[in-house]
Amino acid sequence: MSPLPIREIEGAKDLLQDAIEASVTVVADIQIAMAQQTYDFLAQIPPIAAPVRVVERVHLGLTRGVYTTILAANRLAGALADEAIQRMAEQDVTI
Repeated sequence: MSPLPIREIEGAKDLLQDAIEASVTVVADIQIAMAQQTYDFLAQIPPIAAPVRVVERVHLGLTRGVYTTILAANRLAGALADEAIQRMAEQDVTI
């Protein structure tokens, strides 16, 4: 098996990082939209409308926070991989 050029390693890393970001973003959007529909439906019931909106704010805030953290971790992993790839290139290391 021949060694992978650094450009191919960089490309694979970028592709993986982009795929993770796109997937997480789509899943987050779908999950939030589905939850929003449920909260909107429940908020139509007057006796529970106010508590539903409170739970909704907390739930959606936490949900957005989790997905934001996942995206930040993906970006950090990408930056660390970039650094490792750069060091490999400087030392002419092949995989």
